[in-house]
Amino acid sequence: MKIPPYSRNYTGIICYCISCPGEEEENSTCRLKEGAQCYAAVEEVFNPDINDYEPVYDAGCLGPDEQSTLQCEGDRVPSENYRSIKCCNFTDLCNKNLLSEYKPRTKITPPTLLEVNLSTAVIAFSIVFTVAVIISIMFLFYKYRKNNGSRKGLTKLSNKEPSKCNNNLHNFSHSSGSGDGQSLLTRRTIGREVRKEQFLGKGRFSEKWIVIWKEDRIVMKTFTTCEEEQWAREKSIYATGLNHVNVLGLIGSDHLKDGLRATFTYYCPNGSLHDYIKKHCLNDMEFLTLARSATNGVQILHKEIRGTCTRPSIVHRNITSKNFLVNEAGECVICDFEVALMESEKFDPKMDLRVGTPRYAAPEIVNETIHSFEGFKMADIYSLGLVLWEMCRRSVAVSQDYALPFADLLPKYPIMEDMKNIFATKKTVHEMLGIPITWEKDSILSTVTLIVKECTNENAKSRPTSVRISKYFSSWKTNEKKISMYQ
Repeated sequence: MKIPPYSRNYTGIICYCISCPGEEEENSTCRLKEGAQCYAAVEEVFNPDINDYEPVYDAGCLGPDEQSTLQCEGDRVPSENYRSIKCCNFTDLCNKNLLSEYKPRTKITPPTLLEVNLSTAVIAFSIVFTVAVIISIMFLFYKYRKNNGSRKGLTKLSNKEPSKCNNNLHNFSHSSGSGDGQSLLTRRTIGREVRKEQFLGKGRFSEKWIVIWKEDRIVMKTFTTCEEEQWAREKSIYATGLNHVNVLGLIGSDHLKDGLRATFTYYCPNGSLHDYIKKHCLNDMEFLTLARSATNGVQILHKEIRGTCTRPSIVHRNITSKNFLVNEAGECVICDFEVALMESEKFDPKMDLRVGTPRYAAPEIVNETIHSFEGFKMADIYSLGLVLWEMCRRSVAVSQDYALPFADLLPKYPIMEDMKNIFATKKTVHEMLGIPITWEKDSILSTVTLIVKECTNENAKSRPTSVRISKYFSSWKTNEKKISMYQ
């Protein structure tokens, strides 16, 4: 029905009332006062007994201080449950007919406790699963980047193509023991896969063992925690991409279960150059092969590679006949880089210069007068000259007994002060070495003697570079005759 506009002549109008206060009119009615209106209201309330919504009605008189547009038009206000309020004052019981305007909502069954729990579980599982997938993807991506980056780094720093013996970790039985090709940096499990076979000896920083790994013999060099710095130093030198036929090849490194650190290299059955020439006299071909390969090893260290495959120049700082090994091909491979330095490292004048074996230390090492990285290179050349001198003594042309440099001037295990004393004499180094006249009568030894003299010159700037010496021996091998730049 159409509700007429509110009238102001409403005093005394009777309104239909539900649950009116006791002072209201009888028969569920109430009488309006001045400024009041009749109202009818209905609201939906959920009844748990019937598991459904039901209407709750109310009606009565709305006092003048209670009425407002918001109250009399309450259905315009958004509400979760249905609610409607209407007001009138145009006739007695006008609000009674207003209650018929309620329209029940479509029946909606509220969710049960089981459904609520199931929905919560599904949402929680979805969140956990999504987070787990994201974390797994991130972890796999990190591992991929890490492994791929390591492989690219080694490939980038390599200065030679990998040799066939390094393409398979297991099939290297016929390797010469050199570093030709990529360093085989294996996972940190190799220490658990080896079996000790024979103790080789103990050096200043480490012990060496022959071990069996996948049915092949390799060498394990172990370092205690006190020498961990030397272990890390050797690993960092190999990590520059130091791969050459005259450099001992690295297979891998590991942390052993007893707290030791270890590096694993190829096994050279002929042992060190010191042991080899002590037992064998050298014919011309053997002598030149050993001399050429030894100088090549030093030259590879000293050589800086620039461009796409960058590798810094390296100085060994402990060149002796014991730090060259003789592989199956009869060539020298340089090894043991515990005290080596890279040119990329900042030169510290306060560093300990007196490292290495005192017997082979250059005068500037003994006197601590080196002021640059180039000075260390020249100190290596000095030590190389003493190694060449040792080989000359074992040439079949002279067949002298093996002897260490300055054997008649120094004790068996000299210290730096002993070296300082002999350098304080007025004799030159090659005079103290005692080079016999018979060497000058041989076509090969006479030229190598000149190299030894220049290498052991007290003035470091007068010594030849490793490149110059290497070129000399390489030319000799190519032409199979003496081509000397010293004559």
